[in-house]
Amino acid sequence: MAFTETAKHVDAGSRMYGNVEGDLLYAYDMAAMGQELQPHTWARLKRA
Repeated sequence: MAFTETAKHVDAGSRMYGNVEGDLLYAYDMAAMGQELQPHTWARLKRA
């Protein structure tokens, strides 16, 4: 594993995946830099 000088220190993370109305949903919550776990990124992938 390698880190960059500008990378945030991550204390915890949580991923969640789900199938909603035929789409794949993804969410990632992250605790970094002394903050509590909070939403960081999410995506909804639709089937073509």
